[in-house]
Amino acid sequence: ATISCTHQLVAVLHLGSRSARLSAARALDELFDAEHIRNSETASQAFQPLLDMLGSASGSEQQAAFSSLIKLTWGNNSKAVLSAETEENPLDNLHKILVSSSSLELKSNAAELCSVFFSNAKFREMQIAAEFLKPLLSLIESGTDSAMEAGICAFEKLLDDEQLVELVSAYDVVDLLVHLISGSNHRLIEASICTLIKLGKDRTPRKLDMVKAGIIDSCLALLPTAPSTLCSTIAELFRILTNSSAISKSSAAAKIVEPLFLLLLRADFNLWGQHSALQALVNILEK
Repeated sequence: ATISCTHQLVAVLHLGSRSARLSAARALDELFDAEHIRNSETASQAFQPLLDMLGSASGSEQQAAFSSLIKLTWGNNSKAVLSAETEENPLDNLHKILVSSSSLELKSNAAELCSVFFSNAKFREMQIAAEFLKPLLSLIESGTDSAMEAGICAFEKLLDDEQLVELVSAYDVVDLLVHLISGSNHRLIEASICTLIKLGKDRTPRKLDMVKAGIIDSCLALLPTAPSTLCSTIAELFRILTNSSAISKSSAAAKIVEPLFLLLLRADFNLWGQHSALQALVNILEK
């Protein structure tokens, strides 16, 4: 019965009046809390009309569409949804919202959806993708936790494209990112560290900037209480940093040794984390 209801609501999204589409989007937002509905073929048919609603001048329509789209594209379902051919480039409306005078909440929602799109190489390789760097950085600099989190998560996904990593070199972002690596928002912290990893690979001057900005002390302060996945990401960053001889010989690197050995004793520490920790130790100890 609920799937049948979803089918009717999707039909309203396609054919209804503006007020009816708004009501339908809000109802679907409630239904998409259920995984079996989100993953249904009927639900995926809501993708295009919800994307179209993002082009509305009405903030309430955009908000309803964002809430439904973020749920619809959450987790494993995102690959199936994003594989569908869209009638227009969905990044256009997202970019317009990010550079507009829209509320910080709407811009944060736009960034959340950007994270989903930019996990797909097809969208990262579009010409417009580079134009997202500056507005996403503005969100990261906003000082509002939810906006910073959404902005850095989308920004990090963009940097899976090597050409975009080169473009980011024009921005002085290392100090900003290192500053984010504290507190209890683990999603924000992990995305920040992953961004630094992508910026630092094969770029010794950038790695030295990170060390100078205090990245090692910031990460070491997190290790005792951080969850296993975050510890694994920190270990990978240490591996990347200590690939540089200048860093592996430094007194800053010496601080890493004991904490990494202690990390290896954790029963929940995953295999990739173990590999990164051991490689970082090798990098340091052989110098």
